[in-house]
Amino acid sequence: MAGDPADKDYMFENPYDVPDSGAEESKPPLESFIPGGYQQPQTQQQPPSQPPLPASQPQPQAQPPPRKSRSRMGGKLILLAVIIIVIIAAAIASLSLLHHTVSTTTSITTTVSPVKMTAIKSCGGINSSGTYYLTNNIKASIAKGACISVDSGNVTLIGNNNRLIGNGPYTGVPPFTYAIMVNNRTNVSIEGFAISNFSYGIYLQGVNGSKVLGNNLTAEIISVNFIGNSYSNEVYDNYVAHSVSKAGGIVVSGGSGNRFVNDTSANNAYYGFVVNSTGNTFKNDSITSNPVDIACNATSGLRNANHFSSKCSTNVGCSFAQCTVSNLPANLTSIELGTEIKSCGSISVQGRYYLNGSLNMLNYLNMSNPLSKNEACITINAPNVYLDCGGNSISNAGHAVSIEANYNDTVNGCKLYNDTYGIYLNDTQFPKVENITVQKGTYGIYVSSVDNGVIKNVTGTKNMYGIYMAGSVGTTINIYNLTNNTYGIYFASGSQNVFNNGKLVSNVQGDLYCTAGTYNSTTNLFQNSQCGVTDCNWGAICSQHSLPPISVYPVNNCTTISYPGSYALSSGIKASGSCFSIRTSNVSFSCGGKNILGTNSGTAFTVLGRDNVTISDCSINKFATGIMSSNTMYLNLQRNNMTNVANGIVVKNSSLAEISNNKVNGFGSGYAYEFLNVNNSIMTGNGASAAVNGSSSFLVANSVSNLLSFNTANASAKYGFVFDSSPNNQVFNNSAFGNSKADYSCSPDTSGLLAEQGGVNFGYTKSGCKWLVELNINNLQPACYAISSAAAINFTNDMLYPIGQTCFNVYNTPATTANDTIINCNFHTVIATKGGTFANIVNSSNVTIKNCYLKGFSKAITGSGGYMDVYNNTIFNSNVSILASNAKYPSIKENNIRNASYAIVLENSNYGSIFNNNITQARIALQLTGGISSNIRGNAATNGSIGMYMINSTGDFVQNNTFSDFARYGTDCIGASSNATASGNLDLGGNVCSSNSACYWMKSNSCLPG
Repeated sequence: MAGDPADKDYMFENPYDVPDSGAEESKPPLESFIPGGYQQPQTQQQPPSQPPLPASQPQPQAQPPPRKSRSRMGGKLILLAVIIIVIIAAAIASLSLLHHTVSTTTSITTTVSPVKMTAIKSCGGINSSGTYYLTNNIKASIAKGACISVDSGNVTLIGNNNRLIGNGPYTGVPPFTYAIMVNNRTNVSIEGFAISNFSYGIYLQGVNGSKVLGNNLTAEIISVNFIGNSYSNEVYDNYVAHSVSKAGGIVVSGGSGNRFVNDTSANNAYYGFVVNSTGNTFKNDSITSNPVDIACNATSGLRNANHFSSKCSTNVGCSFAQCTVSNLPANLTSIELGTEIKSCGSISVQGRYYLNGSLNMLNYLNMSNPLSKNEACITINAPNVYLDCGGNSISNAGHAVSIEANYNDTVNGCKLYNDTYGIYLNDTQFPKVENITVQKGTYGIYVSSVDNGVIKNVTGTKNMYGIYMAGSVGTTINIYNLTNNTYGIYFASGSQNVFNNGKLVSNVQGDLYCTAGTYNSTTNLFQNSQCGVTDCNWGAICSQHSLPPISVYPVNNCTTISYPGSYALSSGIKASGSCFSIRTSNVSFSCGGKNILGTNSGTAFTVLGRDNVTISDCSINKFATGIMSSNTMYLNLQRNNMTNVANGIVVKNSSLAEISNNKVNGFGSGYAYEFLNVNNSIMTGNGASAAVNGSSSFLVANSVSNLLSFNTANASAKYGFVFDSSPNNQVFNNSAFGNSKADYSCSPDTSGLLAEQGGVNFGYTKSGCKWLVELNINNLQPACYAISSAAAINFTNDMLYPIGQTCFNVYNTPATTANDTIINCNFHTVIATKGGTFANIVNSSNVTIKNCYLKGFSKAITGSGGYMDVYNNTIFNSNVSILASNAKYPSIKENNIRNASYAIVLENSNYGSIFNNNITQARIALQLTGGISSNIRGNAATNGSIGMYMINSTGDFVQNNTFSDFARYGTDCIGASSNATASGNLDLGGNVCSSNSACYWMKSNSCLPG
């Protein structure tokens, strides 16, 4: 089970472990080809191959270069120069004697001290300044504390691309382990380490003026790189991945002035960067493939809090960053304001508050983000609050001042400019708004569901709405001057309100404007005011009256709609054949729950080639098709109920549609929902049930980039959901039960593990659809446990694994043995949402893992000691897909692996069989480190950094493999693996390589060493 004592990770080599060798001297450093690798400057001196001499002994001095011979002409010129210098010196000496000056001779000796370098061979503390370098990999067997603790300033740590490997703990609660810890020091440099499997990777607390350069950090439980309360540090060229905690991959908390440049933070379980600090710079970083790439707390996420010019897709609360997909603004309400207000934030305690200066929302949020329009600069969350702006302004805000669900709050003396909402009052009692100026906003003062409010002495100009009122009762608007707005006062609804002593003139669409439902009100009072144009019958004192608007057109029979506008069904109707044909754009049609009854033929609604059409709240019964739409944009179908139809909703050749909360019951011969060539649309909350006559609930065909969520498909005659040639959609939290043929069905081109995203859906049966986990909603607990005796595990359903540790630990105990265990997934899918390991085999033999579809595991299958047989598995999105360490006769055959850092790794393993595996998009497709006599045959690997990478592996047989389209080498050999004779490695022919570096024994035509 997860957390079992036998659950541990095993060291394996990678390109960062490579010692220097003569065969490698002519190559560029490997890390320059691997994303996130640190490329040392070409002039950087390499660490000595031997440890430095003790400090007490004299260090060897560099020999001067040999002298070069000079020409005779050069000699003559030098002689002439010497004569001239002698003459000048004599002249100066004569002058000195004439002036009786004292001649002083100064001798200056300059000594350049050699750099002291100290080797690090194991964990320990560093207590004095100097340069320290790692000579080998270190596997730390510590349960808490730091492997390397830097307890002095002016320290340089050089990893030489060696590894620091921890063993947890992975619980997320103390005690913690740290690969490298620095506390309260200055001028510390950490360069070129490969770090994995600690609670924290590099941990800096109170560290200033230091550098973290070119490190490779993966699989830390809490954070890979933590920087707390630290100033003016440089974090450059680091590769960070697979942090499995909500803390995030790279964390900067407190401090300021830190620079993050060219760092990569990817494939972490929650966040790429977490920023709880201000004044930092993020430049040319790649922050991608994380659920959230960058996240900030409120003050750190403000618009000008940090400088950002990096690449990201999703951002939560970081208004200084612009990501390509999603940007949620900073949460200003989490900033608690005191009585002297100097920033945006929220007021949560009653009392008197003063605005100490003008506030510009552009300094806090990126207001070009539409979501920022919903954010308030000042939010009043308490009753009995008096906010005095003192004549200061609040500008460019979504809501300048927002009050909701409170009472007896007062806002006084504010100047509001260019705000979406100046004063926002909603669901509140007894508010007072006094001495306010609003200009160039959308809603100057917004009053909704307000009881007994007072709005006094308000000036508004150039707003869309000077004052907007909806659902308010007993509110008094007194002494107002609203001119040159689109609408002076827009009255949507309400009663018993009083408008007194005001000026309403020169507003473009109306000075006092009433909607169709309010123009004839008898309970509102309008008096003692100067007013120009109104359509309100109760605005009698206005100088001009216009006809009231008809905002909704009543419909009581089937018809063709040819004019834009809003339409409402005034009564239930019967149709013979088709009913409504919408032949214009910008139409909203609401049935208000009323019924449209057909005769089992025709279409209730037809929309062809029109945009921005909404059909809602219709009850449709007995039609061949409920709603048919084709060649549209912005189609919106909501809350429609259909019964006894052959086809429910059919949408073709359309984009940007929203189909939500519709129900289709009792349909036959077609589909409840049919989406053909529909892109960038949302289908959510829809239901289908009780299908007859060979029909299916949902068809998604030739459609991409859609979101399908929370839909239900039950009791169809064929399939619940059918995906046909429709990859790359977001599909999650759908339910399908009791469908006759299958709950989910996918065509071959829509079946792969990466065909769709999301993948957590509920049901019992599926055909194809390897990308989804099909779960019984009543049984979500993963069936994981430790195996200490022989077992046969046969999957009968898919599995979701949200824990992030090891699911199956297969190991021997003194009393029992887990030899001969078989884990057969039977082609079911297992998706890990937080990484971890699917199966870990420890000192057990004849263990077989087969027929599994594994997605999202950090290390999918690992084994050490004994014999392991891994075949016919498909593994996607893993750091390490298959690892055999210190194993004998490991058999790894016919697996499909895609998108891995390391696809197949044999470390110090002998007599392996690696046959017929298909590997794409792996940084290292096949790596053999140490070990002897493995047979590598019939594998196909494409697209990555290195195809086959051999480090001191000998006696191997290689035949009929393809290693093509690799950025660096098709094959690469290091150390003992290189030598054509001594290595004992044999090319048996038929191999294809994009290039070959130092594998001198390769004989196939395209694999000859370059």
